[in-house]
Amino acid sequence: MRKTYKGRQIISSLKKKGFKEENRDHVYLTLLIGGKETKIKTKISHSHKSKQLPPWILIEIAKQLGFKDPKTHKVDWQAFYNFIDCPMDYNQYIQYLQQKGII
Repeated sequence: MRKTYKGRQIISSLKKKGFKEENRDHVYLTLLIGGKETKIKTKISHSHKSKQLPPWILIEIAKQLGFKDPKTHKVDWQAFYNFIDCPMDYNQYIQYLQQKGII
């Protein structure tokens, strides 16, 4: 069974892991490495900040954050949960993305 998250949980976790937040029509989050923006980005609607995110949105966020296996095209849920729930820190995340060839 997949976990559920509210938008604000995702936003809070990403900000702790080196993502820059921009509030516009949606909440945009961009990973910074060495103070520079990367291609790792996602967005969350303001209306979803206090609501449980539907599964299809979590799938999109996981893919946008680099948790899709390039060979199977399936989401690596365990790594995604470790990232959001905080066992995976910023440096481990960067290493994960490098090992996957994403950055």
